[in-house]
Amino acid sequence: MSKEEVVKEFYLSMPQSDVMNARTALILDMAGQGAGKTENIGIQSGFMITEFPELKGFIAANTYMQLSQSTLNKAFKSWEMYYGLTEFDKKISPYGDYVIDKVPPSHFKVNEKLKSYHNTICFSNGAIIYVGSLTDYKSHDGKEFAWAHLDETKDTKKNALTDVILARLRQYGLWIKEGGELLYDDKIGPQEATEKGYRSWNPCYIHTSPAEGGVDWSIELFDLDKNEEEIRETLADPYKYYFKQDESKTTVIYQTYWNEENLPPGYIKARRSQLSENEQLKFIDGYPFSKTGSEYYPFFQRRQHVKRFDITPGKPVHLTYDFNVMPYITQIAAEVEYVQRWHNSEDNSKTDFPEQGRELIDVMQIRVFKEYCMKPPLNTTEAAAEAFKRDFKQSETDVFIYGDASGKNRITGLGSLTQYKIIEGKLAGYLPNNWDRVPRANVAILKRRDLMNRILEGKIPGVELIIHEDCIETIRDMEYLKLGPDGKFKEKEKDKNTGISYEKIGHTSDALEYLVCELCKHYLSIF
Repeated sequence: MSKEEVVKEFYLSMPQSDVMNARTALILDMAGQGAGKTENIGIQSGFMITEFPELKGFIAANTYMQLSQSTLNKAFKSWEMYYGLTEFDKKISPYGDYVIDKVPPSHFKVNEKLKSYHNTICFSNGAIIYVGSLTDYKSHDGKEFAWAHLDETKDTKKNALTDVILARLRQYGLWIKEGGELLYDDKIGPQEATEKGYRSWNPCYIHTSPAEGGVDWSIELFDLDKNEEEIRETLADPYKYYFKQDESKTTVIYQTYWNEENLPPGYIKARRSQLSENEQLKFIDGYPFSKTGSEYYPFFQRRQHVKRFDITPGKPVHLTYDFNVMPYITQIAAEVEYVQRWHNSEDNSKTDFPEQGRELIDVMQIRVFKEYCMKPPLNTTEAAAEAFKRDFKQSETDVFIYGDASGKNRITGLGSLTQYKIIEGKLAGYLPNNWDRVPRANVAILKRRDLMNRILEGKIPGVELIIHEDCIETIRDMEYLKLGPDGKFKEKEKDKNTGISYEKIGHTSDALEYLVCELCKHYLSIF
């Protein structure tokens, strides 16, 4: 293509425009399949290549196959379509603009000479882009770049972003002026930048559809869990999309509908007919919280079971424990409140007001208000008890103890000492005569699951479970735990410092189940 030719103008959808115009350090571009996420990579990276060739960039996908067959393939097409950039070949395309995995030809401008050009794209104007896999994320340690685009991170480990990519985003010289205009000048010092009102900018764009399973770290990183209801209501309307921005993060979530004119006729309708309801929420609507069908707690719903509430002063506290020490030792605090509801026995629905056909019933609300997930070096029963005492140091609250029955076994090498004797010693001033609610043996795991799911589904109208929105690990368990052959499937991870393998999640829900089973043991006998 001749450089004098006018390349195609690009028309952005509203959510795409918000992604392109974001000026924060982190930008989440989450959408359904075919919504135009990967095209955003081509357009935005092409802009940086042509406008700021002094900057080095980084483009990655979860695997090398995904990178070569999807991400880069679409980026190359966008570069040619919108910027007239083509790959150089001495015979076929002598006027080309970039080379891949090759030493740049002699007529290319070179801003920086590299020892190796493997996994590198070099441009005739001197721009450089590193490319790679996020599965092999440690191989990128040591690189330095100014901007990054990460494609389909739903299967990527959080450490790839936090430990490596964000640490490498430190090339100096890209500034945001007060009106949002970008400027490159690596000679400006911090003091001068402050005087001129400039902000340094090293953006990381995360382009992904919602995770298909496991723990999706983007939910926590972008605080999506705290806005679940707003996200759900927004994405239910195909003419709306979710946008939220603060000083450091931009979140844009949108449906496939926003790119419908660029898709084959009838594509979305056909996909809906092929997908289950939960798959449609995920792959078309871009909804981050849809379920996969293998959840351990399939009836857990954030909008129903997660709330913000205040505890009742003076009300007894129920502490429950799981004694795994990695990744943390678990102590969960709850209170029990009794309320009245108007119940319809035909559909098990409840309301706070009387209606024809409903009867007034008493309901026990189990309210989990705080979790103490004590990480190393404070992952001890003593430290957990001390943390509780700091929170309730002026309180005369009675405390009842629940948890894993194995905690009554003697601790090896410590004589007759048990976990619960440690708790008794540390919390002596809070414990009434009947404080010990720990059974001799734990209820069977699948029986515990059955009870929990009956409560969550509403099939036990006399019991409700509410979890405070700040209990992040507990909510993570309730939402992401999967069902395994013999109970909970607990994915394992190795500690990078000690080399010790441990179960990533499942500990807070174990502690919660011990509490619920004891408070609701009457229902266990019925089932």
